[in-house]
Amino acid sequence: GPRLSLWTGELVELDETVMRSPSIRAFARMMQTAFKERRVAPEDQATLNAVRAQLPQVSPLATLLHQAEAEIAGFLGDPEASLASIEGAVRAGLRDLTWMRRCPVLGPARALPRFAELEAEVEARVRPVVNAYRAGRAAG
Repeated sequence: GPRLSLWTGELVELDETVMRSPSIRAFARMMQTAFKERRVAPEDQATLNAVRAQLPQVSPLATLLHQAEAEIAGFLGDPEASLASIEGAVRAGLRDLTWMRRCPVLGPARALPRFAELEAEVEARVRPVVNAYRAGRAAG
């Protein structure tokens, strides 16, 4: 999808069914503008904010939108904005430690002091699941 574009440096087009959702459409346009024009279009940001305002604060889609914004900000060279969006994702229920640790465009945000606290928070959130999984595998 469009997020892959920022990671790989090649623009990935979206298929039509995905583009039926206004939130995904705004989010895809935002990615493409970031990619092609190296900026965030205010109208796309406004649409995304409006979509987010309709969502429960803690929800998978809210998390995803924050992650996308973190990636765009990272891609555009704004580690502070990227970190603010990572923080938003953590507040919205982020459980993806791999993304935090490995997503290429988050590199500069990872260097900021607050990142380690956010990472620790997500780690604490997923630890019970990881431990249960490992215990299950050991028992099996």
